Amino acid sequence: MAITKYVADSYIQKELDSIKADATKIIVCSGANSPADYAAAVAAALATHTVATGDWTISNGDTNGRKVRCAEHAAVTVDATGDASCIAVCTDTVLLVVTSCTLQTLTIGNTVTIPVWDIEISDPA
Repeated sequence: MAITKYVADSYIQKELDSIKADATKIIVCSGANSPADYAAAVAAALATHTVATGDWTISNGDTNGRKVRCAEHAAVTVDATGDASCIAVCTDTVLLVVTSCTLQTLTIGNTVTIPVWDIEISDPA
């Protein structure tokens, strides 16, 4: 007998609601490794952008589950020169999510666009 795995979308939704409600900034980070905590994300920051609840949209996942989509942020000022390797979503004190980005060299004083991207939680397999 096969047991079906199930998690209610409303439970998955709570995780995404927390990101949407709590996130205050997106940090473009440098480094070979993802930051492990808020202090590491700030130390690796090449560009930082303030976000608000309205920057996030929650919907069904692309395949299943649920996702939260972050709006595009254009012309974000680059505060330090380095190779961007990941994006960190944070509160004012806590690292919430880290995701990879296209590796690119950023130069202080220029701007960078953070494109639309998703955090997706799939249904259990």
